[in-house]
Amino acid sequence: ENVIEGIITKVDETSGVKKDKSKWTRFAIYINDMILSTFSKTDGEQAQIAQENGDAVRLSYTQEGKYLTCTGIEILNQNADREPGEDG
Repeated sequence: ENVIEGIITKVDETSGVKKDKSKWTRFAIYINDMILSTFSKTDGEQAQIAQENGDAVRLSYTQEGKYLTCTGIEILNQNADREPGEDG
């Protein structure tokens, strides 16, 4: 398992329906010129919140060929771009 730290620049959400009629949602997480994907709603929504807030994160992921799959997300420090004492 690999780990990357940084600021998420974008999160794309794509939804669809499988042949068995079950729904799926994929989140593409853009960080440090990489794109990690996850089907976890929890991880995807946490990534969206971190991106909106400019929070630094640590993402764990696996690589299968050219595909990078996010396996976990951890907020490192909130509002990494803000100066200390600065209000949002």
